[in-house]
Amino acid sequence: MSSEQRRPSRERAASADWALYFITDTALAGGPDQVVQQVRDAIDGGAHVIQVRDKHLDDAAFRDLAAAVAAAAREKGEEVGRRIDVFVNDRVGIAAELGLHVHVGQGDEDPAAVREAVGPAAMIGVSCSRREHLEAAIAAGHCDVVGLGPVWATPTKTDADTPLGTDGLAALAARAHEAGLKAVAIGGVTARTAADVAATGVDGACVVSAIAGSDDPALAATFVRREFVMNQPLE
Repeated sequence: MSSEQRRPSRERAASADWALYFITDTALAGGPDQVVQQVRDAIDGGAHVIQVRDKHLDDAAFRDLAAAVAAAAREKGEEVGRRIDVFVNDRVGIAAELGLHVHVGQGDEDPAAVREAVGPAAMIGVSCSRREHLEAAIAAGHCDVVGLGPVWATPTKTDADTPLGTDGLAALAARAHEAGLKAVAIGGVTARTAADVAATGVDGACVVSAIAGSDDPALAATFVRREFVMNQPLE
C-alpha cells in the first residue's frame, strides 16, 4: 500500500457513505437558519455527506454558517447513529479553522497548498468537468474524492461546462476509481435521475435543488437516496 493510500483522509474517504451528498443553497433554503434545518432534514432522509456552499456570504457570516451546520450535523449524526462528513466549499482557511473537509473548484488554490492548510486527516474534494481536470487532480495526488459534472444542465450553476451525460460520467468515474479516488456526480441529479446516475458506477449523488428547493427536504432526500442505492451496480 502506498503512502498516499495510507493517508488518513484517503482511508476516511474509503469508509464514507457517499450515496447521498447534500450541498446547501442559502437562497433556495430561505436563509442561513433554514439551511441548518435542511441539513438536519437531509440527514434524516439519508444524507451522510454535507457540503456548505454559499458564494455570496462574507467570510464571517460563512464561518458562522459552516460552524452551525457542523454542529447540527454532529448532533443529528449522534441521534441517528451515523457518521456525517461535512465539507466547506472553497474557503480553505475556514475549513482548516473548523476542522472540516474542503471541496475546491478548478482554478482555486493549489492542491498542495490546500493539503498543507487542512492537514492529512481532512478529505479534499475537487470539481472535475473534463478528463484533463481529472488527470490533473490525480497527478497532484492530494484529493480524495472528485465531483464529476455537470451530468445534465442545472439552474444552480449557470456557468458550468458542457454536460457530461451518463456515458461521460461513467468514463470519468471509472478512471477515478482506477486511481483510487471516490467519485460523486453533480448537476441535474433528482429522484427521477438518480437511478441513471447510479448505473454509471459513481459512488454517490450530489443534490442541491432537489432537497434545498423542496417543501419536504427529508422526504426528498429519502427518495433520492432510495433510487440511487437501489440502482447501484452489484460489485
